[in-house]
Amino acid sequence: MVGWSTLEQYEGDYLQRFVTQAPQPAVVWSVREMAEICITRLAQRRVDPGMPVTRTRVPTRLMLTQ
Repeated sequence: MVGWSTLEQYEGDYLQRFVTQAPQPAVVWSVREMAEICITRLAQRRVDPGMPVTRTRVPTRLMLTQ
C-alpha cells in the first residue's frame, strides 16, 4: 500500500500516526511548490496573455522508510 499526501501533511500529521512502526511509503507533493509554479505562470501570462496554453505538472516524490 502507498499513501498520497501533501509534503506538509506528511511531515506533520502522517508521520505522527506511526509512532511504534515505520510509516508506510507515500507519494507526496508540496502545496508551496505548486503555488510558486502557478503564481510564476500567472505572472508570465499577465505580461503576455497570448502565450500558448500549457500543462503544469507539480513534482512528486516517493517517500520510502527503512
